Amino acid sequence: DCLNAFEQANHVRLFVALLLFTFCGALHAQRFSFQRYGETQGLTNLVVTDLLQDKQGYIWAATFNGLFRYDGTSFERFGEKEGIVTTGSIYLAKTPSGDLWAVSDHALFRLEGKHFHEYDLPVHLPNGPQAVVWDEKSSLFLLATDKGLATASFSGGKLASPVIDALNEKAPVLAVYGAPDGTVWSSIHSGVCRSRAGKTACFGIREGMPKDRWTAIRMDRNGDLWVRSEKQLRVLRGGTAHFDDGGRSLPPADGAGVLSLDRGGNLFVPTQRGLARLLNGQWKLVTMREGLTSSSTQVALEDQE
Repeated sequence: DCLNAFEQANHVRLFVALLLFTFCGALHAQRFSFQRYGETQGLTNLVVTDLLQDKQGYIWAATFNGLFRYDGTSFERFGEKEGIVTTGSIYLAKTPSGDLWAVSDHALFRLEGKHFHEYDLPVHLPNGPQAVVWDEKSSLFLLATDKGLATASFSGGKLASPVIDALNEKAPVLAVYGAPDGTVWSSIHSGVCRSRAGKTACFGIREGMPKDRWTAIRMDRNGDLWVRSEKQLRVLRGGTAHFDDGGRSLPPADGAGVLSLDRGGNLFVPTQRGLARLLNGQWKLVTMREGLTSSSTQVALEDQE
C-alpha cells in the first residue's frame, strides 16, 4: 500500500490508499496530478485501512502497524509507545468536538495530547470501517457489536459500558451509521435495519437486501442510502422502501467494502480497478489510464484544507 494524492482542476485534493506500490505521474489531458506517499515520507507500514482528517488539518492513516499522522511534509508513527496496543486492523472515528479516536476489535483509543488512552470494551467489534460512529443527535457512540447494536456515552474522560439496544435484533452487527436526518442504520448478515422515533424496521431479501457481509453505509447529498459489501452495492432511493442494485457495472472491493463522501456529499467507492465517483447519476472510474499505476484502491479521503 501507499497513499496517493490527486488534484483536479478545481484544486480538490483526495488521498487514496492503494493495495500495491505505485509510481505517481500526471495526466494533463485528464487534468489529474498524482503524488505518491510512502516509506520516503515516513509511512513505513503500507497496509492502510482507514484515513481521517482531524480538526488541526492533520491526515491520519490507520494501518496494521499503528497510526501515522501526516503534517503536510512527513508521516509520524503512533504505536505502542503512544498507547496504540493492538495486533489487528485499526479504524478511525472523530466527534464534533474534534476528539480523535482509534478503533480496534476490543477497544477504543482516544488521543490526549500525543498519547492515546485505551478504553477496553466488554463486547467484540467487527473488523470493518464502520464499527463505531458518533451520533450527533443522541451525543452517544453507536457501536456494532457481536451482541447487537449498542450505545455508549462519553463524559468527563470516562467511557460508559455499552448498552445493547433492546429494539434491534440480537444478531451480530457489521456496520453502523448515523444519517444526517437522525436515523440510525445498522447492517447484519441478513440485511440492514433502520431505527428512528423509537421504532425499528429491517430490510431483507423481500426489500432488495440479500444476505452478505455489509460493511459500509452512507447517505449521499440526494438522500439516497448506499450499503456495500465486498462484491455488492445496494441503494435505497429517498422516499422508497426497496433497495436496488446501485453498482452493477462496478468492480468489487479489494477487501472490506468501503464508502466515502466528499464535502459536497458525493459518493466515492474504492474498487479493485480504480476509484469510482458518482457524478450526476453516472459512475466514473479513476484508473491507470488517468495516472494510477495500480488501480486497486481501498479508501479515499478529501482534504478539507
